[in-house]
Amino acid sequence: RITHGPAGEILVAGSVDLSGARALRRELTAAAMRHRPLVVDLTGVQLLQSMAIAVLHDFTEHGLRLRVRSGTAVASVIRITGLTHVAEVEFSEPTPPPTTAGTHPDRG
Repeated sequence: RITHGPAGEILVAGSVDLSGARALRRELTAAAMRHRPLVVDLTGVQLLQSMAIAVLHDFTEHGLRLRVRSGTAVASVIRITGLTHVAEVEFSEPTPPPTTAGTHPDRG
């Protein structure tokens, strides 16, 4: 799923497979025609397939900036594929799981 944030950033969530990578390319192409740099928020992505990585690499020359949740499989893929060397990548801390009111953390 791809939407837009209040500052025009591209928000991506869920799994980015072949069809998702095509949609991401369309969004990045449209955004590149309007302004630079491109900001893509991947903090809601659980799975980023190789085609999506290729799309992101294709837009690094347009000032691509990525937001990625630290400690996730997506963060590992971003590092392993070298995107951290060719794009600005902001790693955010994982969101802690919600706690139930009145529950002691040691007793559940």
